[in-house]
Amino acid sequence: TERVVREYEGALSDVVMPEALKATAKVNAAMASSGDVCVSALIDNVHSARLLRPIVEPLMDSRSNSKMRQGCSEYLVRVLRTWPPEKIERTSFHQESTKMRVDFTDAIEQSIRSCLSDGKSDTRSNAKVIFELYEGLFPARSDQLRATFNKHQLRNLEQLPPPPAKQHDRGEPAERPPPKRPPPSKGEGGGGAGGVAPRPGDEGYDEKASLRARVAELSEKLEKSQEHLSHERRRARALHKMKDEVEKRLSD
Repeated sequence: TERVVREYEGALSDVVMPEALKATAKVNAAMASSGDVCVSALIDNVHSARLLRPIVEPLMDSRSNSKMRQGCSEYLVRVLRTWPPEKIERTSFHQESTKMRVDFTDAIEQSIRSCLSDGKSDTRSNAKVIFELYEGLFPARSDQLRATFNKHQLRNLEQLPPPPAKQHDRGEPAERPPPKRPPPSKGEGGGGAGGVAPRPGDEGYDEKASLRARVAELSEKLEKSQEHLSHERRRARALHKMKDEVEKRLSD
């Protein structure tokens, strides 16, 4: 993957990324899902300033396609969660509309202001997450940014609920609840003070119930591991396909 990124960074950023983003806005669910896998893989593996332009430019322009803006706001969340802060701070890109170089931090701030006033509630909720992540990375800049918000933007920032959880936000399996312990036997009062389950050697200890709980816990871990493995395999297939397409373009 690293070799492909080094050799084809320009093509991945300038050709593959814009096309993959367009695919995520398609009505066809299979095409949109494939585009999402591709974009997520690019964000995770290609830390290039050129990669950011097609993500933030639709967010900076309120006239852009609303579905594209919603998707790009989710991908900006992913960037802020996965890229090193120093990379974010020193990155800039060439903006097509103004023909000028723009610092990524300035583009993030403009995107937040624009998305907090967006017509789609999911985009506004994503803007809230983006601001909170930005605040954690750059507290001083976020304080200055908050001072520029109008009343409507401040209200959305303070009152909007978080967006629905997305599996591709981090590319990690969802957080698991703590494993369930076997129920205490009747008459044990929850296994004593504090409701602690009986342990081997304690009166009322049920070995079969404990083993069943352990099997359930291991089955849950296995299921999550298989989901994560399946996700990584899809990413690998997407990267392989992406590499083949870039090589084909170069040969043409």
